[in-house]
Amino acid sequence: MSEESNPRVLAESMRSRRAKVDPDPYILLLGQACARAAGATVEAVARQVLRSVESQDLPVSPDEPDPGKLLAGFRQFLSSQDESTREYLLRSDGGLAIPVFYQDLASLIKTGYFRQILTTGIDRMLETSLTRKGWEEGSQYHVIRLSPSQPASKPDPDAEAPVTIVKLHGDLANPELIGSPDMIDVALRYNRSFVKSGLAGDIVCVGYEFECEPLMDWLRRSQGSELWFAHEKPPSLEPLRPFETLRKVRTMVGPDAEPGLFFAHLFDALLDNPRSTGLPLDVLRSRALAGQSKRGSEVLQRLERTAADAPDNTGIAAQIVKQRVDVGALNSALYQPQGALEASVDIDKYLGNRGGASDALGILSGLRQNVRKSGVDPDTAKLFDDLIDNVTRQIHSGKNPKIVHRLFDTLNALGDASEELSPDTKNMLRSLSGLRGIL
Repeated sequence: MSEESNPRVLAESMRSRRAKVDPDPYILLLGQACARAAGATVEAVARQVLRSVESQDLPVSPDEPDPGKLLAGFRQFLSSQDESTREYLLRSDGGLAIPVFYQDLASLIKTGYFRQILTTGIDRMLETSLTRKGWEEGSQYHVIRLSPSQPASKPDPDAEAPVTIVKLHGDLANPELIGSPDMIDVALRYNRSFVKSGLAGDIVCVGYEFECEPLMDWLRRSQGSELWFAHEKPPSLEPLRPFETLRKVRTMVGPDAEPGLFFAHLFDALLDNPRSTGLPLDVLRSRALAGQSKRGSEVLQRLERTAADAPDNTGIAAQIVKQRVDVGALNSALYQPQGALEASVDIDKYLGNRGGASDALGILSGLRQNVRKSGVDPDTAKLFDDLIDNVTRQIHSGKNPKIVHRLFDTLNALGDASEELSPDTKNMLRSLSGLRGIL
């Protein structure tokens, strides 16, 4: 039988493993729900890369509705580029904003809580997050992209890296590639320190939907004693049943297993507030969200400073908009009444940033900050604050969209009458009206 658990129990187990004389960290598996939460599915990344190219002569439109045609055209486009251009496009992931949970994961990796990461994703968000924290690929970490047609390239045996990232489905240029169980075995053994632990195979699965059969084969034959499975809304738990006779299986299902909140819990428990234990889970949840919101706000400020130095950089502008939505969504989840996180707008709209409510709340958060910086008189600023508070409450209630629409109109009218507001702020106001049809 599997045992129900939560991220805080896992954090305690991770802490005890790391404290050993010979640390024995878990292997981490990132599944396709992580890519969805990050907005980095194969289709999404392909569309972003194609949109970033200033050319009318593309083999496929970024708006092609058929995923098969989109990916075929995308691969054709990549194959026509020289190596340096292709590498630049793939490393940029089309200018996609990196969600806070990948940055939290990078911090956990740097601190030694994970050394082996398996992922079914084809984006490079984790590598970019590690690079932004001062790590260099090939030095502090290796990336192994598995291909059934050729062996993975071995790192320099004299330059052992503490971390290995194994791309089970290849990389963005070849998203259809899938590794075999033997290749997974070999890739993990490239890290000499991991061999010392006997390839234990104790694993934490986050957002995994059993989309990689070679990995399932590898898990069935590996020597691990523990398997932790985290998924907010798993399609099924039946594929875990065979492992219950081989390992101790712990399942984490529900809002706390959503990738954003899951890694926020681990960051809070292991790095931010490591001495706090015994508090109720809802209190710990709020604190984890608050910490993640703060870190997201810091990222937003850095992006805004970068944009000030490069006003024509459309990629940065797009990342700022996405980051504002992220921070607004986190704040909205944080300030919901206790127990009401799933009441009117489902938590995946808050933390996965999907749906009109999430978009509106993110824009409202950015709007409030812009108004405060604009230099409007105190009375006008208070009017904006009161209106934003009112519309936020109405969105949370989910009861009367017409009231929300009228409040949007009032905000726009106030914006039109406020000459101090920047064009960007007025565009944010207009974008709220554009959400009327999906709220």
